Amino acid sequence: MILGQAIGPLITGEIVHRGFYALKAPYVILFILVTASVFAIRGSRLVINRQSTPITGERKNVKAQGHKALSFRDVIVCCMAIFLSWAMASTFMSQGPTLARTYFNVTSVQLVSYSLSIFLLVAGITQIVMRKKHHYSSLKIGIVTQLAAVLLVLCSVYTTDPFLLFIAVMLEGFAYGAILVGAATIVNVVARQSQRHHLINLLYIVGYVGNWLPFSLSVMMDHFSQETALNAYLFLCSVLSTCITLSAYFAGRGQPKSWVGA
Repeated sequence: MILGQAIGPLITGEIVHRGFYALKAPYVILFILVTASVFAIRGSRLVINRQSTPITGERKNVKAQGHKALSFRDVIVCCMAIFLSWAMASTFMSQGPTLARTYFNVTSVQLVSYSLSIFLLVAGITQIVMRKKHHYSSLKIGIVTQLAAVLLVLCSVYTTDPFLLFIAVMLEGFAYGAILVGAATIVNVVARQSQRHHLINLLYIVGYVGNWLPFSLSVMMDHFSQETALNAYLFLCSVLSTCITLSAYFAGRGQPKSWVGA
């Protein structure tokens, strides 16, 4: 999924940069990929429907990590973290190209597209790497990194420094992957324990609601200057990120030290 999202900006940026049917070529490529995906799914349906063993190595690993101390309080922390993580990712993807050109004076469409693709690749690689960490450690590392990323974006707005913005985007990519791995694992564990499987849906619903947060930035930019709107929006994100970090800290105090520090 992350790889598909990363390829999109990369291909579009190259097409726009080279002026190769900029309004048609991306959709033709998208149509070809969708068609290929349909045939691939039809060809692999027998493999997908094949029965698998109910206990996998990952579940054994989760059990070995002692997940019995998790509770609904941890689910709330996960939902808050996912909300802001997806909101920041959506902000970079939707508002990033425009702000890079108009506020940070980055005129290269190709450079912006590469940055967004690297952001998504970092998120994907982080998900693979963080699967080896304990789920609560992954969540807390992601939350702290996200706070650092939001504050760094705020500094880049004050200094109008595109390099600081790029570093913040990479940090947010790492936070996105770490939070997703930790939160999804924790919520799955709690859902199985309490037989409340709708909690899994709740996590992703909260994430999709977070995708709407950049809409408030658009509204503010319609009524105020870009600098004022960005400062207000990032201040709001900083407050949310600080609250999430404190919530994760106090919730994590109930976890064994060997887990949190794993």
